[in-house]
Amino acid sequence: MLGTGFMPRETTEHHRSEILGLVKAALEEAKLSLEDMCIALEYIEAVFCYTKGPGIGGPLSVGAVVVRTLSLLYNKPIVGCLLYTSPSPRDSCASRMPSSACKKKKKKKKKTKK
Repeated sequence: MLGTGFMPRETTEHHRSEILGLVKAALEEAKLSLEDMCIALEYIEAVFCYTKGPGIGGPLSVGAVVVRTLSLLYNKPIVGCLLYTSPSPRDSCASRMPSSACKKKKKKKKKTKK
């Protein structure tokens, strides 16, 4: 029997059902409560990051929506990172990608005619 690969609808539903538990687990691992995070975000320079691709749109949008919500709640910028993949583990940087690989896009200033 052959596998079916990732099924977009099912994968999206899985991400939706697991994302809040994942956020909770991340806070627990960091030994922070949601209240601690709220207080800390008022005083530190921080960004919220999410994987913007490549991948299946539905599951990626789940992370993007959660990050966008957190960004709006805490007035912090968003950084979309690419998930780099490679057939060779030696060439893959996904597991050891430095934070500098996720760079905030600078908005281009529109030139105005005088």
